Amino acid sequence: MKALSVIIPFLDSATTLQSYLPQILNRISEPALAEIILVDASESSDVKRICEDLHVQYIFCKEKGRAIQMNTGAAYARGKWLFFLHIDSIPPDSYDRLIISQDSAESGCFQLKFDWDHWFLEFFAWFTRFHWTVARGGDQGLFVRRDTFIDLKGFKKIPIMEDVDMCRRLMKRRSFTILQQKIVTSARKYRKQGVYRLQLIFTWITILYWFGADADHLKKFYDKKI
Repeated sequence: MKALSVIIPFLDSATTLQSYLPQILNRISEPALAEIILVDASESSDVKRICEDLHVQYIFCKEKGRAIQMNTGAAYARGKWLFFLHIDSIPPDSYDRLIISQDSAESGCFQLKFDWDHWFLEFFAWFTRFHWTVARGGDQGLFVRRDTFIDLKGFKKIPIMEDVDMCRRLMKRRSFTILQQKIVTSARKYRKQGVYRLQLIFTWITILYWFGADADHLKKFYDKKI
């Protein structure tokens, strides 16, 4: 059994994978302790080849959706800790050690930093240091003990906000830790869509979610606007 399984849901280009995956691998301090699992929903031969070249476990998932893909990866994982990571979020150096050394926690995440020094993004990222459910999101990475993940029956199979839902359930157990180290996530969507416009859309979706809006309707709204 491994100490840590890094599970990456993927539905992107081979170019994106080549840009980010080596960085994720290079920040592991002890490769023997960890395994990297990429769960691909596009069944790309190029993506599979890149994974094989980098000795990353490749899994094809017939159904698209981060919740389904992450649950699929967790089913294959051998780690005591599961670390769910977006492909364009680069964790800090020695993140494997930082996670598996959390003896008193069941779950947690890193603080957030964008790869674009824009004051508005820095403002929102600053709030990720606080123990607030509303400040959680998949871009921060989410680590959870395997037995805790099984106890919660994994991610709910919803098309959007699955990471926020999981964080909310984990934080209710009162053993969720926020590490001071920062994970650097890509601001590529903000560059393409516009910082203020995109953050307004995300904020509105979050508000609707907290007031009980149906996840399928929120996904349709997201797809329409972005």
